[in-house]
Amino acid sequence: MVASFRKKNTVEQTFFHFNENFFNYFSNQYLYEDINEIRIARSKFELRVIGVGSDYSYGIATEIKMNNYEILKITEQPTFFSKEDLSKIKYIEDFIAIASKKSLRNRLKKYTEQVELNKYFSYSDWFFYVEDRVLFDIKNNKKYQINSINIFKHYGALEIKQKNNSFVKKLLQNTIGKPIVIDTLTDTDMFFTLLKHYFQLSWEK
Repeated sequence: MVASFRKKNTVEQTFFHFNENFFNYFSNQYLYEDINEIRIARSKFELRVIGVGSDYSYGIATEIKMNNYEILKITEQPTFFSKEDLSKIKYIEDFIAIASKKSLRNRLKKYTEQVELNKYFSYSDWFFYVEDRVLFDIKNNKKYQINSINIFKHYGALEIKQKNNSFVKKLLQNTIGKPIVIDTLTDTDMFFTLLKHYFQLSWEK
């Protein structure tokens, strides 16, 4: 990834701090139990110097969506002019660990209530039909039966590939076809729990 020119939404800029019971963002105080969604993106940046080699830096960005739809953004990453602050990255990671645990019930309810009402849950522009065992791509208006596809896990995404495609179809898909992917950076822990529970899908770490 390419480093940005300036820092934005950092721990310092947002006056962010937390403890076991609540967290503060700018001048507001929030409860973990009111978190509706957690999105986390971890990144690695490479600075390559000809004749010298490469130097790596790391970053993290998180978006916290509250029950009132307010979105809180916290980011720590290097810029062209400064290195990352690893202690701040660890601080955000520690917060995420607490926030994920304490908001688990509220975040899970969002998906299970959908299943109870509609027999499916919505995630990342997809519908997951638990009884029919069908994945429906909302943007492309396409559905995939679980038994007819292979699902591969990558960082931040699941990739879907049709089983039993002809050699020509596979060649076209691999060369000019657009990959079929599901973004998994939002509520990652919840999503994989739901897949395991409703679809018996799991992957080795």
